[in-house]
Formats: sequence, structure tokens, C-alpha cells
Amino acid sequence: MSKLFNEASEILGLSRDLTLQDYKRFKEIEKNITENEERNFAWLLEGLSLRLPEIAQKEGNYDWVEPDN
Repeated sequence: MSKLFNEASEILGLSRDLTLQDYKRFKEIEKNITENEERNFAWLLEGLSLRLPEIAQKEGNYDWVEPDN
């Protein structure tokens, strides 16, 4: 796996609650992931969706969630 893929995986693996900055970095990585890693990255996206409530609790809403392309 690429360095970016591994970084996204590490973000999801954080034992603390995710922050909005973690989310934004993850979404930046998504935009730069290679085509041959897109299928595996879909699993990471699913993991991110499961952790969105952690961020929403801190932010007070879900207004920051980027729409799916």
C-alpha cells in the first residue's frame, strides 16, 4: 500500500476521538489516492463513516461533512 493509504489507515486507527482536522486530512488523501487503491480505500471510507459521530459530537453538527462524489 502507498504512504497515503497507510496514513489514512493510521487516522482511522487512532485510539482517541477523531477531530475535524483528522477528517479534513483523510478527505485530502482520498482525492490523491491512486486508481489501483480505490477499491481498498472504500473499506477505509466505510470506517470513516462509522467514526463521524465522534467529530459531530465535538462540532455540534454534521455541517462539515463533504458530499459524496
